[in-house]
Amino acid sequence: MHIRQMDGGDVVAVASIEASASSAWNEQQIASELQRKIGFALVAVSLDDVPQAWCCGVQTAEDAELLKITVVPKMQRLGLGKSLLQSFCTDCAKKGVQKIFLEVRSKNYPALNLYTKQGFQEIGRRKNYYKKPADDAIICVCRLNNDTEKKEDYMNTIRDLDLKGKRVLVRVDFNVPMDEEKNITDDIRIRMALPTINHILDQGAKLILCSHMGRPGGERVMDFSLAPAASHLAEILDRPVLLAPDCIGKESEDLVAEMQPGDVLMLENLRFHKQETENDAAFAEQIARMADVYINDAFAVSHRAHASVVGIPAYVAEKAAGYLLQTEMDFFHKAMDTPVRPLVALVGGAKVSSKLGALQNMLDTVDTMIIGGAMANTFLKSQGVDMGASKIEEDLLDSAREFVQEAERKGVKIYLPVDFVVADRFAADAVIKNVTFRDVPKGWMALDIGPATTSFFQEAMADARTIVWNGPMGAFEMDAFARGTMAMCQAVASSHALSVTGGGDSNAAVKKSGEAANISYMSTGGGAFLTLMEGKTLPGVEVLKD
Repeated sequence: MHIRQMDGGDVVAVASIEASASSAWNEQQIASELQRKIGFALVAVSLDDVPQAWCCGVQTAEDAELLKITVVPKMQRLGLGKSLLQSFCTDCAKKGVQKIFLEVRSKNYPALNLYTKQGFQEIGRRKNYYKKPADDAIICVCRLNNDTEKKEDYMNTIRDLDLKGKRVLVRVDFNVPMDEEKNITDDIRIRMALPTINHILDQGAKLILCSHMGRPGGERVMDFSLAPAASHLAEILDRPVLLAPDCIGKESEDLVAEMQPGDVLMLENLRFHKQETENDAAFAEQIARMADVYINDAFAVSHRAHASVVGIPAYVAEKAAGYLLQTEMDFFHKAMDTPVRPLVALVGGAKVSSKLGALQNMLDTVDTMIIGGAMANTFLKSQGVDMGASKIEEDLLDSAREFVQEAERKGVKIYLPVDFVVADRFAADAVIKNVTFRDVPKGWMALDIGPATTSFFQEAMADARTIVWNGPMGAFEMDAFARGTMAMCQAVASSHALSVTGGGDSNAAVKKSGEAANISYMSTGGGAFLTLMEGKTLPGVEVLKD
């Protein structure tokens, strides 16, 4: 699926989508909206160009109104409505819109949940506005922040460039997991790049993709070849994707020279050369001379000063962010720079040391911080609690104690576990029991938050309007220690908050819980996400700015 602009030729197809809607528009209404010069519309289409959903809105000066989102029934659980709403908001922001308004039935709970998670807030009601069936109309607004000091709006984006006929080099992250037979077990990273890929192909450009795979250590280890990714992408696009024998060299350059508009070429693993991670200038220049345009759509590696991230852009005149990178930056800034409050940070995982910088930086932004996972053990021990054989970072006890004191001075509420699921050893068949935080037995370890903590944390998030989550609450990979994390997944998903998750473990937990469709945005980059949480900039983003 990809998103494109609509025109008058889509009227009949869109009318067939509308036929299943509760308040369907007829062909005349659809045609009228598409012909309005001040209006703009988006439609999600399948790869065979059959429309599956559409979105329509109008812009007047600095305001916009969302008029319609309709999805065919069989596609309603695939997140198309969310994708269209995100695209609509992005379009509005690009056009300088400050506020987006909409009206929705007060009893249309799925739609209300969708809009709330995108940042819309209720500002009024029209009593008994709908007659059949009788219902109120809720008026909502989403305020867009176009302040370039806060957002990356001045970062060049793919929408700003004319790509027709040009050689477009896209840095993607196709470092996908595979089984022993080299079958891709999760293709989400490939699918997340499809909006950028489809846009480039629709523009009539020559598409050249580059990525890394695994850690071959600068050696040509064919177990880390991008061949499976190229084959899988070809199946998705239903067109050939040629794999170059290398990412540099005459043979690869010759393949680029033979490309025609609409062709797709994937360069072999960048990390077959140690010069990639060393940001070697000569290596970057060799790749850059195969391109007229450089696009970064690999948020997950944008915190790394590698040749394909910061080196190549120095040698290419036109450079910009792809749709994925732009969406990642937009959601992070919406959550952390201009959040709808209260803003709650839910932080877990194993180590305080890997997240201390992020925790300290967030004290200037969040209203409430919930700390779980093994890192909570260190905080509790810093308060004098005996945590038995639980994982503790002894060298960070003073830092943890000072952090809690600093949070109190800044008025940030800190929530720590009040009970645990403990085990006599770290194993699926271990003896387990629930204990309070003051009753962890000697030699036992805390491996999940307990039921009282689950309720405690859920209450702490009850009135949140923005939730940022990084790190699980326990060793959720084992079912015996997954309940706390699964409960947090359900709590975040069912909240009325804009919710953003970042990090591989957090996203894996959300997927395991089956709640992925109910999270506003799941970031594709753990390290890059954490870098932003620390208040730092991303090298891969900085090089795309004017």
